Amino acid sequence: MQMGTLRVSRLVLGLEMVMCFLWLTWMFGALASRGFYGFAGPLPIDAWFITMLFSTVLGPLGLVVAFKSIVLDRPRLSRLTKVALFVPAAWTFLAFGTQLVTRSWLAGSNDRPLEALGLFILFAALPALGVAHLLYVSEARARTAATA
Repeated sequence: MQMGTLRVSRLVLGLEMVMCFLWLTWMFGALASRGFYGFAGPLPIDAWFITMLFSTVLGPLGLVVAFKSIVLDRPRLSRLTKVALFVPAAWTFLAFGTQLVTRSWLAGSNDRPLEALGLFILFAALPALGVAHLLYVSEARARTAATA
Protein backbone atom coordinates (compact mmCIF):
# COMPACT_ATOMS: atom_id res chain seq x y z
CA MET A 1 0.00 0.00 0.00
CA GLN A 2 1.22 3.48 -0.81
CA MET A 3 0.74 5.36 2.43
CA GLY A 4 0.60 8.83 0.90
CA THR A 5 -2.31 8.03 -1.39
CA LEU A 6 -3.82 5.01 0.40
CA ARG A 7 -3.78 3.12 -2.90
CA VAL A 8 -3.43 -0.64 -2.94
CA SER A 9 -2.47 -3.06 -5.68
CA ARG A 10 -5.19 -4.34 -7.98
CA LEU A 11 -4.84 -7.87 -6.57
CA VAL A 12 -5.34 -6.70 -2.98
CA LEU A 13 -8.22 -4.44 -4.00
CA GLY A 14 -9.83 -7.34 -5.88
CA LEU A 15 -9.57 -9.62 -2.84
CA GLU A 16 -10.98 -6.85 -0.66
CA MET A 17 -13.98 -6.39 -2.96
CA VAL A 18 -14.66 -10.13 -3.06
CA MET A 19 -14.61 -10.29 0.74
CA CYS A 20 -16.82 -7.19 1.04
CA PHE A 21 -19.49 -8.25 -1.45
CA LEU A 22 -19.38 -12.07 -1.57
CA TRP A 23 -21.64 -12.61 1.45
CA LEU A 24 -24.33 -10.25 0.22
CA THR A 25 -24.17 -11.84 -3.23
CA TRP A 26 -24.62 -15.28 -1.67
CA MET A 27 -27.55 -14.04 0.40
CA PHE A 28 -29.12 -12.33 -2.63
CA GLY A 29 -28.85 -15.57 -4.61
CA ALA A 30 -30.33 -17.60 -1.76
CA LEU A 31 -33.25 -15.19 -1.35
CA ALA A 32 -33.91 -14.92 -5.07
CA SER A 33 -33.80 -18.67 -5.67
CA ARG A 34 -35.92 -19.45 -2.63
CA GLY A 35 -38.41 -16.66 -3.34
CA PHE A 36 -38.86 -17.34 -7.02
CA TYR A 37 -38.27 -21.07 -7.36
CA GLY A 38 -39.04 -22.29 -3.85
CA PHE A 39 -36.82 -25.34 -3.40
CA ALA A 40 -38.20 -25.91 0.09
CA GLY A 41 -41.39 -24.06 -0.57
CA PRO A 42 -41.36 -20.51 -1.86
CA LEU A 43 -40.99 -17.62 0.52
CA PRO A 44 -43.98 -15.31 0.71
CA ILE A 45 -43.37 -12.19 -1.35
CA ASP A 46 -44.08 -9.76 1.47
CA ALA A 47 -42.49 -6.62 2.90
CA TRP A 48 -39.72 -8.59 4.64
CA PHE A 49 -38.77 -10.42 1.44
CA ILE A 50 -38.72 -7.22 -0.65
CA THR A 51 -36.70 -5.38 2.02
CA MET A 52 -34.13 -8.16 2.27
CA LEU A 53 -33.91 -8.61 -1.49
CA PHE A 54 -33.34 -4.88 -1.97
CA SER A 55 -30.85 -4.84 0.92
CA THR A 56 -28.78 -7.62 -0.59
CA VAL A 57 -28.79 -6.41 -4.20
CA LEU A 58 -25.66 -4.42 -3.28
CA GLY A 59 -23.64 -7.67 -3.31
CA PRO A 60 -23.90 -8.56 -7.00
CA LEU A 61 -23.96 -4.90 -8.00
CA GLY A 62 -20.78 -4.21 -6.01
CA LEU A 63 -19.03 -7.21 -7.54
CA VAL A 64 -19.93 -6.09 -11.07
CA VAL A 65 -18.72 -2.54 -10.46
CA ALA A 66 -15.55 -3.80 -8.75
CA PHE A 67 -14.87 -6.13 -11.71
CA LYS A 68 -15.29 -3.24 -14.12
CA SER A 69 -13.13 -0.98 -12.02
CA ILE A 70 -10.33 -3.40 -11.15
CA VAL A 71 -10.09 -6.07 -13.82
CA LEU A 72 -11.10 -3.96 -16.82
CA ASP A 73 -9.14 -1.00 -15.35
CA ARG A 74 -11.95 1.51 -15.76
CA PRO A 75 -12.16 2.89 -12.23
CA ARG A 76 -14.01 6.07 -13.09
CA LEU A 77 -17.62 5.70 -11.98
CA SER A 78 -20.50 7.64 -13.43
CA ARG A 79 -22.84 9.59 -11.18
CA LEU A 80 -25.59 7.02 -11.80
CA THR A 81 -23.27 4.18 -10.76
CA LYS A 82 -22.28 6.04 -7.60
CA VAL A 83 -25.94 6.53 -6.68
CA ALA A 84 -26.71 2.89 -7.58
CA LEU A 85 -23.99 1.82 -5.13
CA PHE A 86 -24.67 4.35 -2.38
CA VAL A 87 -28.44 3.90 -2.06
CA PRO A 88 -28.40 0.11 -1.49
CA ALA A 89 -25.34 0.48 0.79
CA ALA A 90 -27.17 3.01 2.95
CA TRP A 91 -30.35 0.93 2.87
CA THR A 92 -28.47 -2.24 3.85
CA PHE A 93 -26.64 -0.43 6.64
CA LEU A 94 -29.92 0.96 8.00
CA ALA A 95 -31.83 -2.31 7.62
CA PHE A 96 -29.24 -4.46 9.37
CA GLY A 97 -28.40 -1.71 11.88
CA THR A 98 -32.04 -1.37 12.87
CA GLN A 99 -32.36 -5.11 13.17
CA LEU A 100 -29.22 -5.24 15.30
CA VAL A 101 -30.46 -2.56 17.67
CA THR A 102 -34.05 -3.75 17.97
CA ARG A 103 -33.27 -7.43 18.34
CA SER A 104 -30.39 -7.29 20.75
CA TRP A 105 -30.14 -4.10 22.78
CA LEU A 106 -33.50 -2.32 22.65
CA ALA A 107 -35.51 -5.47 23.08
CA GLY A 108 -33.60 -6.14 26.26
CA SER A 109 -32.92 -9.70 25.22
CA ASN A 110 -29.47 -11.13 25.40
CA ASP A 111 -30.34 -13.46 22.57
CA ARG A 112 -26.89 -13.78 21.03
CA PRO A 113 -25.90 -10.09 20.72
CA LEU A 114 -22.46 -11.03 19.39
CA GLU A 115 -24.08 -13.05 16.62
CA ALA A 116 -26.20 -10.03 15.68
CA LEU A 117 -23.11 -7.82 15.71
CA GLY A 118 -21.27 -10.31 13.50
CA LEU A 119 -24.11 -10.34 10.99
CA PHE A 120 -24.17 -6.54 11.00
CA ILE A 121 -20.44 -6.40 10.28
CA LEU A 122 -20.61 -9.10 7.60
CA PHE A 123 -23.73 -7.96 5.76
CA ALA A 124 -23.76 -4.18 6.37
CA ALA A 125 -20.46 -2.70 7.51
CA LEU A 126 -18.12 -4.56 5.12
CA PRO A 127 -20.20 -3.80 2.01
CA ALA A 128 -20.54 -0.14 3.06
CA LEU A 129 -16.77 0.09 3.49
CA GLY A 130 -16.30 -1.64 0.12
CA VAL A 131 -18.53 0.93 -1.55
CA ALA A 132 -16.67 3.74 0.20
CA HIS A 133 -13.35 2.36 -1.04
CA LEU A 134 -14.64 1.99 -4.61
CA LEU A 135 -15.86 5.58 -4.54
CA TYR A 136 -12.54 6.75 -3.10
CA VAL A 137 -10.55 4.92 -5.78
CA SER A 138 -12.83 6.40 -8.44
CA GLU A 139 -12.36 9.95 -7.14
CA ALA A 140 -8.61 9.52 -6.63
CA ARG A 141 -8.23 8.30 -10.21
CA ALA A 142 -10.31 11.22 -11.49
CA ARG A 143 -8.15 13.72 -9.54
CA THR A 144 -4.94 12.13 -10.82
CA ALA A 145 -6.19 12.18 -14.40
CA ALA A 146 -7.22 15.83 -14.10
CA THR A 147 -3.81 16.93 -12.84
CA ALA A 148 -1.90 14.98 -15.48
